[in-house]
Amino acid sequence: MVEDSQSQRVLSKRVLEAHGFEVTVVAEAEVARESITRRPPHVAVTDLLMPRMDGLELVDQVRYRFPREPTILITGCGSEEIAAGALYRGAVGYIPKRRIDSDLIPCVECLLGIA
Repeated sequence: MVEDSQSQRVLSKRVLEAHGFEVTVVAEAEVARESITRRPPHVAVTDLLMPRMDGLELVDQVRYRFPREPTILITGCGSEEIAAGALYRGAVGYIPKRRIDSDLIPCVECLLGIA
């Protein structure tokens, strides 16, 4: 999980771990890129707006390096255009931050084939 907001990192990690998922969290896309190269995740979850490299750039890089690894984009300032752009660039899911509590687990479970 890549999220520059500490409170959102804590919330999202707590939600995922409460359902038995092992979660690695980082605050920057550059760090995530290095971490993913060393140990590809089963599902990558990334925030959209981050300093230096945004979530869409990370989606591009994950898709290029690991085309079978699904990526979910989360954002607090979403729109239909952002969602469509994320899906076009290779994200397989899009979740507004206000819906993390209700939508993150079903989305991850669906991608992992356990729903």
